[in-house]
Amino acid sequence: MDFILKLIYFSYKDKLYIPLIIGQTMRRVKRERIFKGIITLMILKSLWDSPKHGYLLESEIGEIIGEKLSEGEIYSLLKHMEMRGFVSSKAEVCNNRLRKYYEITPKGREFFLKHKAPITTMIPMMMELKKFMDSLDTDQPENKNQ
Repeated sequence: MDFILKLIYFSYKDKLYIPLIIGQTMRRVKRERIFKGIITLMILKSLWDSPKHGYLLESEIGEIIGEKLSEGEIYSLLKHMEMRGFVSSKAEVCNNRLRKYYEITPKGREFFLKHKAPITTMIPMMMELKKFMDSLDTDQPENKNQ
């Protein structure tokens, strides 16, 4: 049991969270911290090769997950990531607009790479859970065994 708990641990504010499956129902479900942890990893992945501004990151991630992030969500995550030392930022003027560009730091790269093993282990577990959930008759919320 302890081994499984370590596998699903995402070091977000030093608390344990159970993963959510990202999908169509995410629009109706309050975003959990694990989702924000996954988005944090997606931001670091996106910044791996070059700095980007927040709006571009928001667009890229929104395209991957199939929905627009809530207003300000990406900027809240970026601010938190900057406070933790995972990204650095600098403001530049582009087309007469001030834009803040974010760049991954060595600490951010280390944080990202540290999550390879847990994610690799979680993928089959998440797929198994999704397969089981898909097999359930969702029209019948009560337990069929009772």
